[in-house]
Amino acid sequence: MRTSSVLIILAAMTWSAHAQLIGDTRCKDSAYVSKMLHVIVQNLQQISEAIETVPPSEADYIREEKRLAIEQQNETRFSLVMSNRFYYPFAFHDDYTVVKDNLGAATRAHGKDQVRFLIVVLSRIGDLQSSMGDYINFDSSRPKSVLNKEKRQDMYFSMPVAKGRLTSLLQCIISQL
Repeated sequence: MRTSSVLIILAAMTWSAHAQLIGDTRCKDSAYVSKMLHVIVQNLQQISEAIETVPPSEADYIREEKRLAIEQQNETRFSLVMSNRFYYPFAFHDDYTVVKDNLGAATRAHGKDQVRFLIVVLSRIGDLQSSMGDYINFDSSRPKSVLNKEKRQDMYFSMPVAKGRLTSLLQCIISQL
């Protein structure tokens, strides 16, 4: 209980520190924005690297079976897909790829185009946070977890910090348009 309270307080402090960026003229400087985006990318990359990768053949199988189960509205088939040992790492990495690709595009873009990519990232980071939580729950229930307790706590802290940084940076960029 105490650890989660400390994490909430630290996240709130980080959020408030980043909220100071609104109206900051440094957001007109592409080098500054690029640096801030790089920090967010690194933060999310560290989370991604902690989650095991999925063999391409398994990813293809999960993607196709999930598509068919949804198309057929077949709950049993979807449950079978979810019981695959790679389903939760796949779901996380699939969401991560969308976020990473749009962060990369935002890094190369400027002005309104940059804002457009960052809005996609902001809208998808909630999915990423959810799939991370699902993965952690799945991993914790395995006989031998991939993540230790410290890494799980770090991930639970890092994701909202990345989201706070992104939100603050986006507000800052918009305030300078």
